[in-house]
Amino acid sequence: MASKGYSKLQRRFELGGITAFMALTVYTIAHITQQAYHVTPHHWGWIAIGAFVLGLLAADLVSGMVHWAADNWGDVTWPIVGPGFIQPFRNHHVDPADISRHDFVELNGNNCIVSLPVFLLACYASSAMAPAAGLFNSVFLLSLALWVFGTNQFHAWAHHANPPKLVVLLQRTGLILNTDHHSVHHLAPHADNYCITNGWMNYPIRALHVFPMVEWVMTMVSGVRPNHLVIKASMKNHTSALASEHE
Repeated sequence: MASKGYSKLQRRFELGGITAFMALTVYTIAHITQQAYHVTPHHWGWIAIGAFVLGLLAADLVSGMVHWAADNWGDVTWPIVGPGFIQPFRNHHVDPADISRHDFVELNGNNCIVSLPVFLLACYASSAMAPAAGLFNSVFLLSLALWVFGTNQFHAWAHHANPPKLVVLLQRTGLILNTDHHSVHHLAPHADNYCITNGWMNYPIRALHVFPMVEWVMTMVSGVRPNHLVIKASMKNHTSALASEHE
């Protein structure tokens, strides 16, 4: 089901992005296979596994940073960025289930497009590195691209009333985002659990107070408060007004 305002031109562009993503995935896997021949056999497996896991963590972290930025900073009236980036995130809080009604292309096209440069780094930046380092770089970046590609799909499944049984199993293992974990973010003022690939990085981010510290610095520099504090203040004022009416 296509969203209102989702044009045919945009769909063609995203279809092209998905096609390019799939082609570059195959090319990068072939490139990694060639790299593995130049690494000691009992080393390359561990290198690949470590790089793949770090790629997952990096994708989850990136998803959280992007989500936090879109939810809290900027304005929907800004040219291009406002309607194309900020507004979809904030509208999602109004109608969380809408994302589960998007088809595959609309849901995943944008993430495929933004991931395309990563494949160039995976295939060509590693050529100047030692074999083991090059293999690590390529697998890490391929993993990052693949998990970024999956992020919107995982997010949609977390809002789906009846996801496929295999998806439910993956959600239960924690390998992909699950509904219970993500539902915390949808409690106003939407100030927690921004990471939406599998949510693992929400724990260290919360423990280290990463976003509150960055928000404090940004507010000190710009004088602008993050949106979740604006929402929190509005909720408090609304509660006070209701209490006054009943006195």
